[in-house]
Amino acid sequence: FADEELQQYEINLKQNPDLVLYNSLAIEEQKEALKLAGTMKHNQYDSILMFGKEAQEKLSQFTSYMLKHTQKQDIQMTGQLLNEMFKYIDKINPDAFMPKKDNFITKLFQKRQPNLQEVMSDYTRLKVRIDRLSIQLEHAQIQLLKDNDLMEQLYKMNEDYFRHINKFIAACEWKLYELKNEMLPKLQHVATLSQDPLDEQAVRDLHMQIEWIDKRKYDLEISREIAIQSAPQIRMIQQTGQMVIEKIQSSVLTTIPVWQSQIAMILQMNKQRRLAETEQKMIKATNALSRKNKEMFDVTKMHTTNQIKNTSIDLEKFKETQQKLLKDIEETLYIQQQASQKLN
Repeated sequence: FADEELQQYEINLKQNPDLVLYNSLAIEEQKEALKLAGTMKHNQYDSILMFGKEAQEKLSQFTSYMLKHTQKQDIQMTGQLLNEMFKYIDKINPDAFMPKKDNFITKLFQKRQPNLQEVMSDYTRLKVRIDRLSIQLEHAQIQLLKDNDLMEQLYKMNEDYFRHINKFIAACEWKLYELKNEMLPKLQHVATLSQDPLDEQAVRDLHMQIEWIDKRKYDLEISREIAIQSAPQIRMIQQTGQMVIEKIQSSVLTTIPVWQSQIAMILQMNKQRRLAETEQKMIKATNALSRKNKEMFDVTKMHTTNQIKNTSIDLEKFKETQQKLLKDIEETLYIQQQASQKLN
């Protein structure tokens, strides 16, 4: 209950505890409840038994559909895609883009490290796979958005069922109020005056009919409780899906292009560095023949040093981006695992 609804409920309870739900309804809903009460034949067991059955059946069909839909939600697939992407991204070692200066002892005892060309080839293959996974994640995001819209529709349907069953419960309240406060006192008065066994039996029959309606009212209240419990469950499923959507949108799908761009930049810087190293060797060879080329050598050496420094700076930026991307994917996987546990 909201604060205003709770206050109104307490007022209705004080005014007439037998009609507390009826008095809380809107005027149009009260009119509909009265019409439903008029269709109820209190002296016919079948009429009481079938009262509100259609509304209960619709609610049952709705809850079955909701369960079926939540079971079909393939959040697990999103988790598998993220796991696979995490595995591929983790294979990229930023330090592999920098040249290694190993001495004889290091080369003898350490496992051979892949050269830059091999690293570039591995990256090219991984880039293709990550691009494909990015497309699959975008499709998964679109499906999650559709699921979110469907859950919103289910929430509104559940709200309609709740209000519809409320009318039947209010009708039962009104019927019980009439029987207890109007018909029963009259029958009791007649039986007291006449001392007729048939009149006394009519009083007992009415007590039994009141009990029928009271039981039917209780069954309808149980159905209403199902609708009440379904509302937060639907919202919980929605919120979980929205969290996964947001993480895919803001973390994975936006960080990957930056990550790929920085790798491409580092690869280009490495190509420039190798060209600079080749140029440096040529200058060293010609320096012995001409002292005049010494000035050119110094300038080229400074240029090469700056490029290597820039590569190191860009490499640090790339490392930070990769760590952020891995962290975002881990967070999204955690959300997906929590969603799976809640659905199960």
